Order: sequence, then C-alpha cells, then structure tokens
Amino acid sequence: MDINYKGLKICMIADGHGLYDDRLYWKEALTFQRNGFEIVIIVTGNNEREGHTEHGIQFYEVKVERYFKNKFLHFIFQSFYHKTNRKILKIAKTVHADIYNFHDYQQHVILKSIKKFKHHPKVVYDARVPLFHQLYSLSQDTGVRRFLVKLYAYYKQYYEYHVSKYYDAVLAVDDGIYNGFLKNSKCKYIDTIYNYTTLNDERKDIPLNQRKYDAIHCGGITKARGFYELLKIGKLLAKYDKKLLLLGRIFEEQLIEDFIFFVKENKLENHLIWIQPVGFNKVSDYYNDSKIGLNILLPNPAHEKIIQIKLFEFMNFGLPIITSNFGEMKSYVEKEDVGMTVNPFDENEIVDKIILILNDQNLYQKYCDNGKKAVDSRYNWELMEEKLVGIYNNL
Repeated sequence: MDINYKGLKICMIADGHGLYDDRLYWKEALTFQRNGFEIVIIVTGNNEREGHTEHGIQFYEVKVERYFKNKFLHFIFQSFYHKTNRKILKIAKTVHADIYNFHDYQQHVILKSIKKFKHHPKVVYDARVPLFHQLYSLSQDTGVRRFLVKLYAYYKQYYEYHVSKYYDAVLAVDDGIYNGFLKNSKCKYIDTIYNYTTLNDERKDIPLNQRKYDAIHCGGITKARGFYELLKIGKLLAKYDKKLLLLGRIFEEQLIEDFIFFVKENKLENHLIWIQPVGFNKVSDYYNDSKIGLNILLPNPAHEKIIQIKLFEFMNFGLPIITSNFGEMKSYVEKEDVGMTVNPFDENEIVDKIILILNDQNLYQKYCDNGKKAVDSRYNWELMEEKLVGIYNNL
C-alpha cells in the first residue's frame, strides 16, 4: 500500500494491549493515518517480529521476557533490569518519531529516556484504566498475597501520578480517570478522548425473528465480570428457549472447566454458547445477530468508575441494554433511556427483564431507537477523531 505522509511521525507503544486493540489500532492509529501522519506501532507478544499491517502501518513485536513464574519474584527482578522495556526503548530510538504514544503503565519507566532523545520528542499517555483498582480491586489473590498486591497497586498508582508531570499530555478514556489525574498529577495538559464506537457503518437492520442470539455478553469473562451469574442466566433463559452468547476470552482455566461442566450437566449446548474472542472487525457480525446486550458486572470500584465501551456498541446496534445498577453504567443507561438496570446477583430479575423487553415490541423499539440516536449524535468516534488530531497537531 503506497501512502504519502505529510504530517507528524507517531510511534505508539503498548505492553498489554495487542497490535489490533480496538482503541490503539482501529481508532487511534487509523485516525492518525487518515489525517496524513506516519505511524509505527511497538507491541509486546510471544515473538520477535516486524512487518506491516494490511493498512500499511509498520509494526514491531517485542517478545516479553519472563524471569520467574512467580509474579512477585518476576516483579522484583524486572524492577532492576526490565529487559522487555530495554528492547522497546532501542526500537523507539531508531524510529525517530515526533510523538511517542504510550498505552500501558509498564512504559512509565522509559518515559524520561525517550524525552532525552536528541530530537526532543513529545510523549503522550493514553490513561485507559484506574490503575490502583485495576491491579488491586480486580485481584483474586487472598491473604498475604493480597496485602502485597495492595502495596504494589498503591505504589504503581502513586508512581503514575508522579511521573505524569513529564508527559506532554495525558488523555483519559473517561471522566473518572480524568478527574483522578486532574486531582493528583502535575501534568500540564490533561484531557478526555472518550472510547466511543467506530462501528456506525457496520449496523444492519436485521429483523428480530432472524437473529440467532436473544442476549449477548461481549468482552473478557471473569468472576468479577459475573461469570457464574451469566451461567445461571443462561440456564434460566433456556427454559424460555432463549439463547445467550458469551463472546470473549475466559481468563482462568478453572472457569473454562466450570463452563464445560455446567453446560453438559444442564444440557445447555444449544442455549448457552461460548465463542472465543474475534477480531474487532468481526465483532459487528455478532452484534447484528443479537437482540439484547448484557453488561452484568459485580460491584467493584474498578467497575464503578469507568464506562464500558460495549455500552456504546450495544447502543450503536440498537440492542436494549440490561446492566448492573451502580456506577457510570447505570448513569448512562438511565440517562439515555436505552435499557434497564438490575441487581447483578439476582438472575431471576435479570431474566424477567430480558423476557419483558423481548415480549414488549414498543418498549424494545424505544430502547433501540434511543440507543442509535445517542450514538449518532453524541457517542461516535468521529467526534473524538477531530479532537484527537487537534491535540496532536498542537503538540
């Protein structure tokens, strides 16, 4: 693919988000490319490789170095010699970009080194998670290990706020993260680039009676994200001959075993379906083939302070939403009148509301129309694209 670049050269770096991550690649990288910027992406993975994507974007994959299987020992060792970051830094120096864009907290430690490059580049941090809660509140560790995780999370959050004064800009994905930096950091420029959807053009008007799945959960599947509650919901929906699709990665081997056992024991093979995560450019097929979007997250500070991207995706495809009754998710769903909120621990209430919406054509259509209208007017990436490009040009 021949591309004539006329603008800035931007190097995007991620250790935790893959090359085809929705925000990093499908939103930001392609936005930059459309606006004439030259893009290079450095990510971590299981291999050492480099090449170009189908859109002509150059990328490098750096193999992650593991010193110990034990997470605590690995953390201690890499604190003294972080080989993965050293390899990233070496590539970043050869790229000679005007702006470096970090997507993960692991790269904070190389910020000063990049700022010292002879050509004096700018560095931007995409703040995507409330770091303390991401590391501690979602942790499954117990006892002494949990205490150590808490200390580690406190340190990492403190360090993130402290080091942010060296960034030329911090761009938060939502108001909760933005307010945290505004209150605790000394960065000169802090702003929000909301993680709105880019899938407007993928929306299809498929009749409800032709859609395969009655409800869909999309995204990572963990205990904290209601794994066992989803199993119970699937079992109850089967009594109404309704299908629940779980689309996403199940992170723990034990949960995979529990899923297989539960489905087999309750004969739910045709009603509770799990599909491994698909590429961002393929997820629209499953949204178009579903009727209701489920966002059943358990109470947790990490869930309360952020807005899940799938809510905007559900709205975009006209899927009425059933979400937990707390935090930003509750606020958005009620404000836009696009669905109902529920007690995430009450699977009977959840199923009752799913059936209510499916059986009430007027109610379903109201939620459907409100969701699409909200995305088309307020929650679409085009609005963020203009703002993002303006910020980078000003840098």
